[in-house]
Amino acid sequence: MFVALYLASGLTDLLDGKIARRFHFESDFGSKLDTWADMALFIAAIASVFIAKLEIDVLKCLIPFSIAIYHKCLNVMIGRVRFGTWNMLHTLLSKNIGAAVYFCVPAFILLGEINFFVILVISLFGIVVYIEETVTLLKLDEFNVNHKGYLTLKVMNKLKRAKAS
Repeated sequence: MFVALYLASGLTDLLDGKIARRFHFESDFGSKLDTWADMALFIAAIASVFIAKLEIDVLKCLIPFSIAIYHKCLNVMIGRVRFGTWNMLHTLLSKNIGAAVYFCVPAFILLGEINFFVILVISLFGIVVYIEETVTLLKLDEFNVNHKGYLTLKVMNKLKRAKAS
């Protein structure tokens, strides 16, 4: 039952932004609500692992998760100081890391175990994502919640130039 509800919540999270953009219902409030709903889903995902009583070496997982969460909080504070918003960026890389975390939780629950290597890889990728967010926040002139990410755009532009030549 949990896995079905969890998957449904992720699907609605994926669709709400697309629907809002398609029908021009985007708003600052909706963007902030989506950000905080994403954070609530992430916290629920972590809590569900403990509720499912899966064996987990908390200390091993705490370090990479703490570093990733520290960077996310730092980026929220940079956004607040630079742009006066409590919002978070939804870069392409952050969407990918969110999807990875999202799909790991039901997989771990259905398998009945947590793979530390997967947690470590996702956490390390998360650190890269949040560093890109920091660079993007520091380079932006005005806040754009859906900015693709500074480093991602640089790579995409290099790939386009290479393909064109």
